[in-house]
Amino acid sequence: MYKKTVKFEDFNGNEITQDFYFHISEAELMNKEMSTEEGWTTFMERIIKEENKKKLVEEFEWFISFSYGIKSDDGLRFEKSDEIRESLKQHPAYGSIFMDIMADAKSAAEFVNGVFPRSLRNKISEVEEKTGTSISEMKPEAIRELAEEVKETHAQPTE
Repeated sequence: MYKKTVKFEDFNGNEITQDFYFHISEAELMNKEMSTEEGWTTFMERIIKEENKKKLVEEFEWFISFSYGIKSDDGLRFEKSDEIRESLKQHPAYGSIFMDIMADAKSAAEFVNGVFPRSLRNKISEVEEKTGTSISEMKPEAIRELAEEVKETHAQPTE
């Protein structure tokens, strides 16, 4: 889970500081990866390489809004819905969140890494350590194999 604290001005001219929460589960990432013929990871690599700014903005906009949710007080649920996503897009802080992530590569990387589930971040670190290769340098097929391994691990019943 990624918490982003944002200072913004509301529509009444008041300066406010508020926390926003973002998270994407392994299942959600797997669904997104399998949502295109070439795989989402390959698609992202391609539009970055092609410098397709329009598609890149669209994907980051999706990533920000899709990962946004409301954390329950007891920490057991992370509520997401189309209504919740739309409320973020209408919020006066949305522009600040979006521009911060889009304008700064370090902020974008921090956001993306923070949104990924800890178990997946740990698995990525483990694979990078084992292979001596950064996940960003891995071939899409290797990333898909990793995704399948994670899927299989979570499909097995726990004792």
